Amino acid sequence: MDTALRRTALWATTIQGLFALTWALYVAFLPGLLARAGLEAGLAILFVLLDQAVFAVTDWASGIYADRLVRLLNRIGPALTACALVSSCALVALPWVAGLGEPALLIAITVLWTATSSALRAPVFTLLGRAGGALRPAGAVSLALVGVGVAGALAPLLTRALGQADPRLALGVCAASLAVAALFASRLESRAAPAGAARPPASTTHAPAVFIAALVVVAGFGVQVHTVILGARAAKQGFAWAPWWAPAFWIGFALGLALAALVSRSLAAAPPLRAGASGLLLGAVALGAAQLAGQAAIFVPAQGVAGAAWALFTSVAVRAAMTYGGSRGIGSPVGLIFSALAVAALARVGLTYAGWQGAEWITWAPAVAYLLSGAVLLLFALGGARGAVAPGD
Repeated sequence: MDTALRRTALWATTIQGLFALTWALYVAFLPGLLARAGLEAGLAILFVLLDQAVFAVTDWASGIYADRLVRLLNRIGPALTACALVSSCALVALPWVAGLGEPALLIAITVLWTATSSALRAPVFTLLGRAGGALRPAGAVSLALVGVGVAGALAPLLTRALGQADPRLALGVCAASLAVAALFASRLESRAAPAGAARPPASTTHAPAVFIAALVVVAGFGVQVHTVILGARAAKQGFAWAPWWAPAFWIGFALGLALAALVSRSLAAAPPLRAGASGLLLGAVALGAAQLAGQAAIFVPAQGVAGAAWALFTSVAVRAAMTYGGSRGIGSPVGLIFSALAVAALARVGLTYAGWQGAEWITWAPAVAYLLSGAVLLLFALGGARGAVAPGD
């Protein structure tokens, strides 16, 4: 991985991590913001449903728009920065708007923040793909996702520590950090592969982006249920290791990606889809072990393995989407992957809104989701999809 690509990957993981932390703080402060606006705190779940529905649409749309900008102007850095600045301003405005007691205005600002935040997802990987040129190595993609795992591990601690803090300060710091990070987009893009640079060699077969996205929805739903619903249930039931539930999973996610980034050259010859499928199947076993664990010595490592399995599959899905885009543009298929993640979160929030979070079948839903998506992906890979990610990724 050359210096320019590594620098872009580190920038991407910073953006992804800051955004994930911002989202966690937003959800934590949302009931209080609604109360300031004269709304019931119980409406927070409807706001989260709305946010995820907006993400499901705008993530794909932002990816499509990024591809068009690349084709027309051969640059996306200024547009990415502009959207990030608007998003940051909307985030800073949320507490102030809530204090005005105008629910309609609060909803409008929330939608604006959510929609413009999509520029911090798929378009970031479009810029990463441009930096990689014909290479787009697996290590860069893995490194670009590490921040999500770090944020996931820190989020429970951060939300508890800042639970009573002034949301204007906490959200303002997050917004400023994202804005500053986004200012580097154009500088990084100027060092990206020039127009007309070689593209990855065409594969004999491609994993259709919609197919990969569908598997992301299934496995992502399992992750959402496991880390959010089952973690909350364990805390309410006084489960001894409940505080480690989500952090252990996301630590495994981050470490798995970091390891993949370090050994990407050694793993370059491994069929990516088979590796992703094998990871999910191993993760299904780990999720089952975590549920049945009677001691921390089994529970914590099992959580870590389940998180690492999700890391492997996520990086494979993004790489497959980037390769599938080819010369047509990687923003659209990568945006579809992020939209799939939003749909998975939307399904989990909808399940909670319907009151099904206490159902017995929920306990084993994550393991079944991993198992189902892993088995389908493995069958697809064995059926001749070894070229879904270009050789050398």
